[in-house]
Amino acid sequence: MNYAQIVLFIKGLGMHSWHTLQVLDDVLHRKVLHSIGNLSIRIIEGILNIQAERNHRNNADSDLRYVLPHELIKMSTGDFGNTTVDAHLQ
Repeated sequence: MNYAQIVLFIKGLGMHSWHTLQVLDDVLHRKVLHSIGNLSIRIIEGILNIQAERNHRNNADSDLRYVLPHELIKMSTGDFGNTTVDAHLQ
């Protein structure tokens, strides 16, 4: 990530974010951009480490949980808590 990419990202967030960044002093401005760059890289690394769930025969597991927004929205609150939230809390 370079400085220009991070600045373009912040400009894309809207006027408030861009103007807020502009009023920061140089040291704080650099720290904010550095933090955004580190966060972006960690997100990308996390996405690259995602692996499909597999069973003992190394086949894709047939009992995968819903993950897509249009699937999650169809679930009741109780089912969402029991299947998704509880699984991630463990």
